[in-house]
Amino acid sequence: MIGCVAGSRWSRLPLTAGVLAGVGIAAVVVFRSGVLGRLAIEPSDLWVWLERASWFAASAGLIVAILPMVRRSGTGSAPRLVANPIRPGQEVHPDTSSLDVPDHGDERIRGRDELVEELSRWLVGRRVRAKAAVLHGLGGAGKSSLARVLARGALRKGFAVWWVVAATGTDLQVGMRNLALRLGATEFEVDRAWSGMSSATDLVWGLLNRQPGRWLLVIDNADSPEVLAGAGREVATGVGWLRPPARSRGCVLVTSRNGDRRVWGPWCSLFQVPVLAPEDGAGVLLDRAGEHAGTRDDAEALARRLGGLPLALHLAGAHLADDADLPLAGVSTFRDYQEEFETASAVSAADTAASLGDLQDGIGRMCDVSFQRLERRGIPEARPLWMLLSCFAEAPVPYRFLLDVDVLTTAEPFSGLDGNRLRRVLRALADLGIVQVVVRPRGTDEEPTLRIHPLVRFAGRRTADTAFLELAGRLLHRAALAEEPESAENPRRWHMWGAVAPHADHLLDAVAHLDPPPPDLLVNVAYVARLLGAHLRARGFFTETRRWHAAVVQTCAPVVGLDHPVVLSARHSLAALLHASGQFVEAEAQYRSTLDDRRRVLGESDPAALSTLHQLSSLHFDLHRFDEADRGFRTVLDHIGDLPLNDRPTLALSSRIMIARVSLQRGETDAAESEFERLLIEHTDLLGAEHPRTMWVRAELAHLHHLRGDLDRAGSEYASIL
Repeated sequence: MIGCVAGSRWSRLPLTAGVLAGVGIAAVVVFRSGVLGRLAIEPSDLWVWLERASWFAASAGLIVAILPMVRRSGTGSAPRLVANPIRPGQEVHPDTSSLDVPDHGDERIRGRDELVEELSRWLVGRRVRAKAAVLHGLGGAGKSSLARVLARGALRKGFAVWWVVAATGTDLQVGMRNLALRLGATEFEVDRAWSGMSSATDLVWGLLNRQPGRWLLVIDNADSPEVLAGAGREVATGVGWLRPPARSRGCVLVTSRNGDRRVWGPWCSLFQVPVLAPEDGAGVLLDRAGEHAGTRDDAEALARRLGGLPLALHLAGAHLADDADLPLAGVSTFRDYQEEFETASAVSAADTAASLGDLQDGIGRMCDVSFQRLERRGIPEARPLWMLLSCFAEAPVPYRFLLDVDVLTTAEPFSGLDGNRLRRVLRALADLGIVQVVVRPRGTDEEPTLRIHPLVRFAGRRTADTAFLELAGRLLHRAALAEEPESAENPRRWHMWGAVAPHADHLLDAVAHLDPPPPDLLVNVAYVARLLGAHLRARGFFTETRRWHAAVVQTCAPVVGLDHPVVLSARHSLAALLHASGQFVEAEAQYRSTLDDRRRVLGESDPAALSTLHQLSSLHFDLHRFDEADRGFRTVLDHIGDLPLNDRPTLALSSRIMIARVSLQRGETDAAESEFERLLIEHTDLLGAEHPRTMWVRAELAHLHHLRGDLDRAGSEYASIL
């Protein structure tokens, strides 16, 4: 019985020794009792010898039986056995973790030929400096699949291959313990190492580096690299579970979402696993769904819309394959699936379409795992920042403009955030592939941006509530307010407004679909949309400009009314577009209705009302109704004195230019010339020689010289302006 407790390796020897000890003790008792001596006819030395042998057997048996228990107690294992006793009726679960390469059947990999070839060269290359490699990329990009392909290829080349899962610290510990035993460590050595009496990492790597043949160790799903580091160290130090092999015959391959070179160290080769090109993504869809789901062109279109993410392609293909086997749902083709996805991608969609349920769940789980890891690392802002970024459009996000820290900290998830902390959160998201940071090319004025995979954004939208949409609107509004008043029309700032435009367009549509739309959010986004209309008009995109302003009116008027300043501004801009396109009758009606409402709501001396009056007078000038035009411009000037100083210059100068033009049309050339010359000096001092308004005054002077017949002077000025 004593021997049976001692442990599995020693179980037979203690049992035998225990029996021997028991027999010896019984014999001693019998001899000492004198029973055999009385039965003997003639006692002899034989009985004395047998008694002594019995004493010897009993002593030896006891020593042998107790020795394993003493040895095991010295390793620290005995407390483990006592602390986890097997109680009667308790179900015992054996360790089912395997070191073999997972078998996923006939796993076909598309679009990875070049990467597989590059990895194969790394695997067999004798002169490769770094025999540790990291496959990194977005969750669902196919990193594990690629590792399985490489591992099976290594097996065919005669490598010893072991597969260890590192999704959690427990998975890694179990896998490495089994690896140590597989490599020849005794249970005594393993127990001693895993109890902390010696180094488990040193034990495993000592055995690996002594392996005689070629070998490959795959560490899969190491999305939290810290589980691979030694106690109190970083992975890059190379003294934890991940180390550079001491001999060129060994290789280590890690799969992880984290692609930060600073984490892995210079001795690791990094291989990024990108998303699939549309033609390769179409192949995945056709492999899974079959040709009944549509043409290759349709498959490519769907693959492009799903961002080429293998996980999404497999889920979509599996759904369409199921529909072929049991055709009950309305989504059975690539086109049907894409239409469902387009609808569900809109913020306005309250529920995900049933056909996209698996896709949403799969992408949601993929993202959730990443954010749980970041939260454990002390970065709780990562999840809400992902949800916020998902509220913007499917376009690069100019984060320097749209992620204003002062606005972010007004929202609870970002309280206490500062610039350094925001940088750390963005870097963490980039390391896991949630976002991609696109740096500004050298020598250009392009803005650095963030790109978000459409499916990652899709999952974030399904999670974000209206509060995140409102925060996105406030950020957009702050970015516009930070610009100069005429920034939208300034060619030097067109790159910024071009980057902001798709996000304003998207948010305006998203807010319009809320029931009911929050008025403050609607006004913030509409303000930016109006400025973008001015930007597009300055670039000559009149049709797009009209669509923007019409969208502001149609979206905002039912919520805040036709008299709201942002709606009145859009109505004014629509009238100006009609004017610019030669629709004078419609433009005059729109100007007059807007002017009446602005005067009623804001007052006759309000800058907005005076601006509409100025534009109406400009229309009269174009219609050669010079008397009406002159009265209108002079009325504007009469009210200018009632305005704050910062609202006077531009409007006053514009009206004075137009009055001078009226004088020129009436034949009053001397008065016109004197006014234009004064205006040129004022414009140059106020706005600069190269400002469009300054050059407008110069052009009017050149035109005056032209009308007078001073062709040399006019030609020289025209050429200079040009």
